[in-house]
Amino acid sequence: MEKVRKELNQAEMRYLHAFQLFLAVVVIFLVVAVGRNYSGISFHDYIKSSSVSVEPKVPHATLEAEGFVNETELPAASEEEIFMEKMKQRQEERKALIRQTCERFDIKHNISHMMPMMLVDEKYKVIHCSMGKTGTTRWKELFWQLLGNKLKDFTVQKYRRTKILDEQRQKFLLNPDWIQTITVREPFERMISAYRQKLEAPGPEFPKLSKEIRAKYGPVKDGKLATFSDFINYLVLGAPESLQTGNEHWTRFTYPCTPCAIDYDFIGHQETIGEDARYFLKLINAPEHIQHGPANKRHTDDEMSLKYYSTVVPRERLVQLYTLLIQDYIMFGYPPPVALKVLLGKGNESWQ
Repeated sequence: MEKVRKELNQAEMRYLHAFQLFLAVVVIFLVVAVGRNYSGISFHDYIKSSSVSVEPKVPHATLEAEGFVNETELPAASEEEIFMEKMKQRQEERKALIRQTCERFDIKHNISHMMPMMLVDEKYKVIHCSMGKTGTTRWKELFWQLLGNKLKDFTVQKYRRTKILDEQRQKFLLNPDWIQTITVREPFERMISAYRQKLEAPGPEFPKLSKEIRAKYGPVKDGKLATFSDFINYLVLGAPESLQTGNEHWTRFTYPCTPCAIDYDFIGHQETIGEDARYFLKLINAPEHIQHGPANKRHTDDEMSLKYYSTVVPRERLVQLYTLLIQDYIMFGYPPPVALKVLLGKGNESWQ
């Protein structure tokens, strides 16, 4: 009987060992199969593909506080927010360029040199240094609306710029509670625009001045109106007075608006005035119905610039004019004018 029991126990052990061996083979097979099916897949991806979640159950507020919330869960920036950030950066770059230029040329400005006539709004605490041929009429329209008037009732005669007295300069120009603004334009193109409106035949606004320029800076005294070449000779040979204390429609930006003495909050460019004015209105919290008028069409393009500047004699006047205006070009980020590159040729580096 004891012998039979021992034989049964040995048989059971053989079956048990056989079963263990079978399980081992199955496990090895499964490991190989899983390795083939998921080769090249990371553990993280494998876990994500399974139905079992291994994410810790941490409250969303805690994750957000710790900065671990997925960006896709945050609300996207609105178009207006993106625009305002873009314009803020543009303004910071323009301000930095002014500061760099003032330091580079060691420019010392005095606010007493500023032109006396400004656009002023005491309700919104805004003062605009208004230089001729930089979209001045559009800015007058805007300030007219800030006073509570309707745009359709605007005329240039109705809205006059404010004469800034000496005792008001500190209040308007240096007060951090006020917003100081300026608008500029590509200098060579501005000269053409000024000449065409103010001095060119057949019906200039300043016929007397046009004839005086012709008589003094033209080739002959014939009583005629000034040509564009006469006008450029006047600007160059009459400098610095012609470009510093002369008519506001062609004086340099760096003198009457003294950007090295005033930390302007807003610097507009006529070439980007649509976006710039939109930002300005947001900056002063103007009512939604107030709008800057549509940007004037760019009448002075490269073709017109070449047409006018090609008439200038002698040709070196172009280099001399650019040299006189170089601070305006650098301070406000304008590249050298196309007229110089084309008319003087690539090999001539006298203007660079």
